[in-house]
Amino acid sequence: MPPPKVVPYLRELKQRYNPTGFFFLSDTINISKRYIDALCNEIISNKLEVLWSDCARVDYLDRDLIFKLRRAGCIRLIYGIETASPRMLEYINKNVDLERLEKVLKWTDEAGIWTGLEIICGLPHEREEDINSTILFLNKNRKYINRIYYNVFDLKNRSKLFQDPVRYNIKNITGLYQYPKDDESMFNRDYIHFGFDEIGGLNWKDKEKQMLYSYNKVVKEIGEEPFPYLEEEHFLFFLYSKYQDKNKISSIFNQVGIQKRNYCEQEKIKPKKEYYNGKQLIVNLK
Repeated sequence: MPPPKVVPYLRELKQRYNPTGFFFLSDTINISKRYIDALCNEIISNKLEVLWSDCARVDYLDRDLIFKLRRAGCIRLIYGIETASPRMLEYINKNVDLERLEKVLKWTDEAGIWTGLEIICGLPHEREEDINSTILFLNKNRKYINRIYYNVFDLKNRSKLFQDPVRYNIKNITGLYQYPKDDESMFNRDYIHFGFDEIGGLNWKDKEKQMLYSYNKVVKEIGEEPFPYLEEEHFLFFLYSKYQDKNKISSIFNQVGIQKRNYCEQEKIKPKKEYYNGKQLIVNLK
């Protein structure tokens, strides 16, 4: 949507519903530096005081633009790096420069924006050294990362890997199941889970074990997150509406996270179910 049209829409929604913030779901908001710069200018020049969150690409971002994003009301950015293994990044054609990503994470934190990273565990042909590279990168930059979103690799039927399996050295793609009906995630509905064999690598039975092993290892090394999916967003918008200092926001957020975890353990409240291959995904960190 052209930036001059965005502001009137947001203003109308703000006047009608008075939300604490806007949770945008756009993976192309900064597909070009010109667009995101124009959007920020429109929001700032029209004095539209709103808080918002979105995903963003590392490229087309620099320090000045990130600070402008914050002035335009951005409180959180999520970067989808998937892996910090150079070999795996090349394999999935991610085009992420890890050195630049480190700078972007620092700038995002410096600007006072909550930073998130999407990680995918168990990519095809992933090796132990690839898992370790991701863990090393996350630990090295942990002070600039506020939330890590852990995912187990899931072959989507619209993905490049599915459409061109030979190029990605996978074969024998087989539909296994649909996500459970009681899975509340809107992203999971109507998707079929696919199994596959690695060409010159693991068969599906062993690959499935490797994917879960990768997930467990990364979560165990880096640590669980205190808030379940979507609950964090509500709380962050509330905190940013009350405070300007990210250090204070982070302190309160972490304190509440610890209290929440202790309460859930004391009351024996189980976290939201997560599924993988039709079975509940359990990560044992003890």
